[in-house]
Amino acid sequence: RESIVVSGTQGTPSSGAAAAAAAAAAAINAKIATGAPSGLVVGARETGEESVEVEDTEDTEVVCECELDINDYPQHARWKVTHRRAVADIEEFTACVITTKGLFYPPGRNPPAGERKLYLLIEGPSERAVLSARREIKRKLDEAASSSSSKPADNKYAKYTVLP
Repeated sequence: RESIVVSGTQGTPSSGAAAAAAAAAAAINAKIATGAPSGLVVGARETGEESVEVEDTEDTEVVCECELDINDYPQHARWKVTHRRAVADIEEFTACVITTKGLFYPPGRNPPAGERKLYLLIEGPSERAVLSARREIKRKLDEAASSSSSKPADNKYAKYTVLP
């Protein structure tokens, strides 16, 4: 489940872009109020879910953010989406900025208060760009996780094999 949080300056919008953003936020709120099946929720962000946050800054530039938790994926899958080449390709394709944040905690261990598990922060110029980058990262994560689990467990340190 994804949620969109629309925030910005309070009061009457002073420019055409701010007015358009306010109208878009009102349209999304209206869809949610009528129960339209958009799959997006406008409101406060809940913990444990990916979210897209849309911010309208003073210079009317809209910035969207999304967080994607990657801590619980296998190490190989995490590396596939955090190494420089993969991040550069996605950033170039979607015009988003991807930042690795948080710390890795092994399965079963919870982070101390004030800390977060490993996640990716995706920032972009539009909601569509951010969701596209998130979708591509998620695809690469799932692809790498499934390929690493389907490989047979072979002993890569053995020099000889014993035949029956």
